[in-house]
Amino acid sequence: MKLLLFVDTHGDMNAMELIRAKAGSADAVLCAGDITVWGDNVGGMVKFLDALGKPVFIVHGNHETKEEMLQACKDMKNVKFVHEQVVSFKDLKIIGFGGGGFSSRSQRFESWSRELLKEGHEKSILLTHAPPFKTRLDVVWDANHAGNKSFREFIEKARPLLAVSGHIHETWGETDKIGRTIVINPGPEGLIIEI
Repeated sequence: MKLLLFVDTHGDMNAMELIRAKAGSADAVLCAGDITVWGDNVGGMVKFLDALGKPVFIVHGNHETKEEMLQACKDMKNVKFVHEQVVSFKDLKIIGFGGGGFSSRSQRFESWSRELLKEGHEKSILLTHAPPFKTRLDVVWDANHAGNKSFREFIEKARPLLAVSGHIHETWGETDKIGRTIVINPGPEGLIIEI
């Protein structure tokens, strides 16, 4: 199965056209948020993604609110807003949690995901806007780690196949591993992976 991953397009239509070009060979598209600049034209961006004709699973970033993204995705045929949801696609589970990006912990995520840890997640993907703590994905310009410890702890316990995030533009294109889990910041130009 081929998945197209992307994040942080921030309303850039050149980046969105690259996503459209790559989507043709993908079975599904996963977006880790920030498709706008402060929510501007969120509806238009979601309609653009819906027109790809592929299943699109999306969370909001720190540039969109949960309410804006939920409203924009409400009547879409192909785009599914997966914040605080676990959805199935073929034989995969997609675990979505959007927003944030600046907190070292998320009590909301910890509370929400507690029940999830009772299930197996070997065939799952964690889709978040903020990156997990202490990886190549969360290093900021002063060499400090700015990721989320709650996400890292979940990855260590649940051991999903893949964790997709963004938010830190300096690490676009970076990959790393937490145990067996591959962690990726695909950036705005998108990255196709095969699972």
